[in-house]
Amino acid sequence: PKWPERLIYITDYEDYSSVGFSTTQRQHSHNQDECPIQIIVTENIGIVNIPLFRDGYLNQSVGVICYTVRHKTSKNDCPDSSNISIAYFREGETNANCSFTIVNDNKNENLEYFFVKMNITEGFAYVNYANYPVCVFIKHDEKDEPSVFFNNSQIIVPQGQQQVNVTIKRTGDLSKKTEVTCVVYSNNDTNKYYKNYHVVFKYQQNETFFTIKVY
Repeated sequence: PKWPERLIYITDYEDYSSVGFSTTQRQHSHNQDECPIQIIVTENIGIVNIPLFRDGYLNQSVGVICYTVRHKTSKNDCPDSSNISIAYFREGETNANCSFTIVNDNKNENLEYFFVKMNITEGFAYVNYANYPVCVFIKHDEKDEPSVFFNNSQIIVPQGQQQVNVTIKRTGDLSKKTEVTCVVYSNNDTNKYYKNYHVVFKYQQNETFFTIKVY
């Protein structure tokens, strides 16, 4: 009798590469259980490189896709095509980088972060989840904090003028409203200052100047 054909696949994991995130940039400042590898950067860094390491069988090329997610979800989530990075290990290579662009949005935010994960796209390799995923923290930029100040530190007016226009300038993050209180003082011949009244006003979004009238 004619025996039906059977295909038998033999998988030898010694012929595979193990690809994981390198611990050379490991930094400790946040929850290590949530993020075993943490990279802390400033918002104006431009490009952040995520180092990868490969060991095991190195006699072939391996392609890797890195992608960012906002939450630490399951290992099988789909990459966001708008924020991915491709890394490539050539034959014999053990180190590579995934690179991402950090956008400086000039907004006043306390702490931003995102997770970086990976998938194998080419070659015989598997992802090493021992140090997975990477968490990138973007430090608070003090330059983004709203700042208000007088446009002129000294205003000279003629005697008898009943009204003075005082302009206050705002810089930094203009995406939110800012409430400001100005206190008006007067003095007498003894150079003692007395609080007369105060003026409260509010900057709307994207406003940079506000003028108050002092009497």
